[in-house]
Amino acid sequence: MKSLAWLPAAGLAAGLPHHCVVCGRSLRRDPGWPLCPTCGAGLPRVRGAVCQWCGRPLLSERTTCLSCRRREDHAVAVTALFQYSASMVSLLSAYKSHGRRSLAGFFAACLATALAGRLVPFCLVPVPPRPGKIHRSGWDQVEELGRWLVRRYRLPVCRCLRRLKGGVQQKTLDAAARRVNMAGRFVLARKLPEGRELILIDDVSTTGATLEACAIALRTAGALQVSAIVLAAD
Repeated sequence: MKSLAWLPAAGLAAGLPHHCVVCGRSLRRDPGWPLCPTCGAGLPRVRGAVCQWCGRPLLSERTTCLSCRRREDHAVAVTALFQYSASMVSLLSAYKSHGRRSLAGFFAACLATALAGRLVPFCLVPVPPRPGKIHRSGWDQVEELGRWLVRRYRLPVCRCLRRLKGGVQQKTLDAAARRVNMAGRFVLARKLPEGRELILIDDVSTTGATLEACAIALRTAGALQVSAIVLAAD
């Protein structure tokens, strides 16, 4: 569990399950952590040298991974908190697909800890959901993270983007097709906050196409500094 020591202990227990989200073991020692020690060990934080664009761990001494070196038109640099391990997949599935909304507090704590100590004033911008998603599922997982970040950690959040209808499911497309599919899908929904870096927040980044489309929309509207932070990069 050494890799988990960076997280704040206070305030995590509220509303979280008393059994491991992955294996179901009792969380007698630490009810504020959603995983038992065994499963928690399989949730490694992204550490060491990472790609300056996608945020994934680097396998060489270069500053950019092989995939990102194949492109020159990067729109946003992404920070990923955790590696996309089996435990992380289970945790995200419990949150997104099985309605474990209490996990939003845990994820928000991870984000708040990673953002602590930033010297440049910033404002968080949640990536908006597909049109109709809230109607189908009843809630938006990224919006829920934003609520926790405002309510518990007093972090500035601006819901300044809106996602337009159209396009197809990203899961069926390769990286290039995803960028085409997302191009122009986001527009400004309200005035941008002035004098702040805008940090997009999302749960998972796969190819970065959605984050890039959001960043382009923000820059088109006048944003000078745009970056992104996600729970994991697939």
